[in-house]
Amino acid sequence: MEAQRADYDPPMSRARKLVEGALKKLDEASARADAAAVAKLSPAERERYDYWQARTAALNADGSPADLEDAKLVGKVLHGPAGEVVHGVVKAPEQDFIEDPAAWEEQRKLERAARDEIRAQYLAPGRSPVRITRVAARGKTQLREVADYLGSS
Repeated sequence: MEAQRADYDPPMSRARKLVEGALKKLDEASARADAAAVAKLSPAERERYDYWQARTAALNADGSPADLEDAKLVGKVLHGPAGEVVHGVVKAPEQDFIEDPAAWEEQRKLERAARDEIRAQYLAPGRSPVRITRVAARGKTQLREVADYLGSS
């Protein structure tokens, strides 16, 4: 009788073993799926993923968020000077506030002319200007009405 009691496994512990085994298999399947998803990431996405994994691990080890910030990595959401300013990598340059509307309009025209001069080399020769036309149409017939308008113009 003693030998039987040593081998006896109460029903609750068998159920617990089954549940633990099922959870272990689910964890393994989840890890395989995560690894497959990470393998498909582009190099930039992988860099960001690795950064956030390291950041999470450091925070779980009682690290301070301020110590973990990598401003250049966070600034890559927008590339170039705009991303650096938006994400605080660099401070935005101070611009003079123009109160006079005429002076403001003149400054706007000068800045637009400078941008247009830079863009000119990329524009197609003999391009046609953009025209915007509004066509009144109803929901069910809008495709036909727009097609009719385009065909007549």
